[in-house]
Amino acid sequence: MDRSNRGGFLMLVVCVLLLILISAAYVFSERMLVSNVASNGAMQRRQAISLSESGVAYARAKIKTAMAQDEADFDWPIHWSGEVSFSEKDRFGEFRLAYWDDQSQAWSSGVFDESCKLNLNQLPLDKLYAPEARRMLMCIPGMTLVIADSILDWMDEDDIQRQFGAESSYYRSQKPARSCRNRRLATLDELLEVRGVTRELLYGPSLTSPWETTPVLPAEREITPGQNSVQSIDQRLGFSAYLTVYGGSSVYRRDGNNRVFVNQDDLVQLYDDLVLAVGEDVATYLVAYRMVGPKDKSILVKDQYVIDDAEKTRNRASQQLGEGSETGEAGTALTRVEQRGPLTINTDGGFLIRSPYDLIGVPVEYQSDNGSLLIESPWPENEYTFRQALPQLHEELTFVLGTPIAAQVNVNQSPVEVLRSIPGISNDMVARIVENREKLGINARSSKSGTVRKRFSSIDWLRSSGGLSLEEMRILAPYVTNLGTAFRFISSGISHPTGATAHQEVTLDFRYPEGRISNTRIRELREMLTARVLD
Repeated sequence: MDRSNRGGFLMLVVCVLLLILISAAYVFSERMLVSNVASNGAMQRRQAISLSESGVAYARAKIKTAMAQDEADFDWPIHWSGEVSFSEKDRFGEFRLAYWDDQSQAWSSGVFDESCKLNLNQLPLDKLYAPEARRMLMCIPGMTLVIADSILDWMDEDDIQRQFGAESSYYRSQKPARSCRNRRLATLDELLEVRGVTRELLYGPSLTSPWETTPVLPAEREITPGQNSVQSIDQRLGFSAYLTVYGGSSVYRRDGNNRVFVNQDDLVQLYDDLVLAVGEDVATYLVAYRMVGPKDKSILVKDQYVIDDAEKTRNRASQQLGEGSETGEAGTALTRVEQRGPLTINTDGGFLIRSPYDLIGVPVEYQSDNGSLLIESPWPENEYTFRQALPQLHEELTFVLGTPIAAQVNVNQSPVEVLRSIPGISNDMVARIVENREKLGINARSSKSGTVRKRFSSIDWLRSSGGLSLEEMRILAPYVTNLGTAFRFISSGISHPTGATAHQEVTLDFRYPEGRISNTRIRELREMLTARVLD
């Protein structure tokens, strides 16, 4: 090969090598660009999720502060949104909190109090109260006897089928075969496993829960006005507009310490606990009430439950058979005997206290070795007691197990159908409650223009407004609340400047001091990223 041909060949090789190097450099730069874009996208996603977590922390702090200040309302005109930034000039991102409002059928800014719905996990599952549990469920539009009994069978621990229900033997014959849950529900979606419950019955015509979709965020700093929820919810809505599985009574005070359990069996321990919490005089009165009841027994509330007559008869016979045993008070087994103050405590308490209203202006007559001792109530029937003492009593004491039914309904905001499910309530009481909360503006919605809703530190507005008598309050008080313990919302984190968004559905359970997360689902746009349930 001559020198000129060799030079041409080398030039060709160099050109090919240059092309290969250029192509490699191009591919490398392209891949680096894609990697950079992906890295930035992942960073923006992480930022959005972090911003969403900031919204959860913000909501927890706001709710805890509001509960500590006895604020009874969560639609007040505060900004359920916030900005997170490294500096005033460099805005990092923002979060917004929203919930699905069944009344207005729209997303609203803020959080939703789950006590505005009937809590399935608070229904009585004891067969004695099966008719009452069924009655409560039958107040829900679209409910049938078959579905009501099947829901109760799905949750109770036994395999004894209710009159119209279904137990595991039925479900094992279905496709797919399954067994009853036999415990309380973790999510409302589990109802889709229950005999007779369809997606339309559970969610309405949309066939899906709005919480499963991406929220349409309200405008920044805006609270969406809705219909006044004292009105009946649209009949086409599903069970999910009326039912929940979150919340319940709390045994903790605001400082995180335990409230005194007034209805415990050990009255000696109760006395000692009460002395530390509320003083010796109150301890003496409460323990005497637990032992002998009020002086006038005619004021004792007789719960108007729907009870199975046959079961009631069997229980009565069982009680009569035990009357010949050694007892302290009638029907109460003798326990240890100890002296506390003027009291000789020798029973486990024959009388339960349903609510503080049982105690207002009610004297107790205690028979001691030195004769009859009349103990006046520490809480006379006056406005100071109703306005000041009642909230303090609720803070220091818990009256759980005062009734066999633990359901509590938000009397401020619940729709009429849920109010009707309250044990012992009449249609006339419901009408008076609705009328008075309209007059007082308790349930009016807030809007961009400002504030309209009033707040009360307790349920006593039912009495003070003239709507209910003290006797009626004694009937309803164990079953109503002005503020629940579970709050559900979507926390949306928005990362700037790209606008990457993450939506996190959260339920905060304030039965525990700091507000435990009982359910959370994180999703970006319409794609679910993770799903987890925290105990």
